[in-house]
Amino acid sequence: TPTKATARSFVRRKTTISTGVWAHSRLSIIAPPAFFLGSRLMSKRLLLSAIILLATAVTAHAESLYAPCKACHLADGRGVPGAFPPLREQVVSFASTPEGRTYLTLILKRGGIGRIQVGGKTYMGAMPAQSRLSDEKIAKLLNYVVTDIAGAKNAKPFTAEEVGASLAAHPEARGKKVVAMRPDPNAKPAPKAETQPEAPEKPEKEALAPMTEDDKRWAAHLKTRAGKS
Repeated sequence: TPTKATARSFVRRKTTISTGVWAHSRLSIIAPPAFFLGSRLMSKRLLLSAIILLATAVTAHAESLYAPCKACHLADGRGVPGAFPPLREQVVSFASTPEGRTYLTLILKRGGIGRIQVGGKTYMGAMPAQSRLSDEKIAKLLNYVVTDIAGAKNAKPFTAEEVGASLAAHPEARGKKVVAMRPDPNAKPAPKAETQPEAPEKPEKEALAPMTEDDKRWAAHLKTRAGKS
């Protein structure tokens, strides 16, 4: 049988629980619970982690595309003097002009044969064609070489559409023809032709009105007087 002390304890405990629930519900209306704020922070961390993982996966995929190139140009792109040209010296300048970007696309996709000069040294050999790669993979590989190997972080990225357009514009370019299209990285841009200012147009002479009969008589009179003087 419960005593009076037990009953009082039960009532006090019940009141405390009820008050606590009421206070918690009122607090929930005033401010978001701590666990909700924590979940939002956790979501941001998960999103940031996903972005980092995605960027790492993209870089890893591009690096795997570069794997065949390491055999000649080495992992860091410095090449082998006298045998295989470095990639870091001229790729950046090529990637900054339309002609150079077209050349990079063609030399990678279709290969090239001939003599080139890089860093004051002459290289004579052949670049194997990476014809098995799709336009998208060619663009990813070029971006990896330009940004990660050559270090041009702010270079305009290649796209699959640009690669396809360059290939379509030069369907016959292969081997020696590709090397012949190689821009001179040391060539200075041609100076702009100075345009002479256009001469102002001369105003057209107003057409004389036809002479009236009075004008003709007056002209004859003046002519007669001039003959007499």
